[in-house]
Amino acid sequence: MLYPDTFSMRQEFGRKTKLLLLAAVFGLLLSLFLMAFNAPTARAAGFSVDTKNIRFGQQISVSGSGFSPNEPVAIWDTDSSGVAATLGRLFADNLGNFSGFSPVYKYGSTGEDAPGTIAVTAKGINSGTTLTDTFTLAKPTLSSNAVSVAVDGTPLVISTFAGNNYYPGEKISIWITDGAGKVLGLGYCNADGGGKMPNDPISGLFFAGTPGAYKLSVNGNTSGQTIVADLIAR
Repeated sequence: MLYPDTFSMRQEFGRKTKLLLLAAVFGLLLSLFLMAFNAPTARAAGFSVDTKNIRFGQQISVSGSGFSPNEPVAIWDTDSSGVAATLGRLFADNLGNFSGFSPVYKYGSTGEDAPGTIAVTAKGINSGTTLTDTFTLAKPTLSSNAVSVAVDGTPLVISTFAGNNYYPGEKISIWITDGAGKVLGLGYCNADGGGKMPNDPISGLFFAGTPGAYKLSVNGNTSGQTIVADLIAR
């Protein structure tokens, strides 16, 4: 009768067990390495206003890093005269970062915003980390020229006009005021996607009038800004 060699069986079992353990350990180390390699990491401290030129009627967007994980972050702005106003609060993610946060406030909506450089500050409530960036609030502009002509005996004033820094695509109402204070509505135009007005290459208008001084006024229906330009018809 043949009997199994129990000693050899134990050796073989031990060898297989060691191989299995080594394979398991190697697999664990490999998975840990891959996790460490692919894991997101916290970035160095930084804060920025994502768009550096803001028009009246627009909101800003901010991004930041280097704050404590999940901490609340207060956001406020300070205008060129030193007046500060809150823009709300957000929470950093589990790495202390945030991106693309847009406060609900639209510049120019209260009539108190002065154009120029505005500083935006983010402060971590727990860490005390405080970072600042700036943007420029651009005021709409308006320029015009005019000539006085007569068509079939009727005196007319023909004017060209142009402007910039309006809200992209916004509707802009136009009217003229003569030297006696009489107001004449002249319809409207639209700004183009870059904030220039009018969006139509033909930037002229005309109205019944004699040579003299006038006021050309425009009002952006989105930006809420009224701009007045002197118009001299000769």
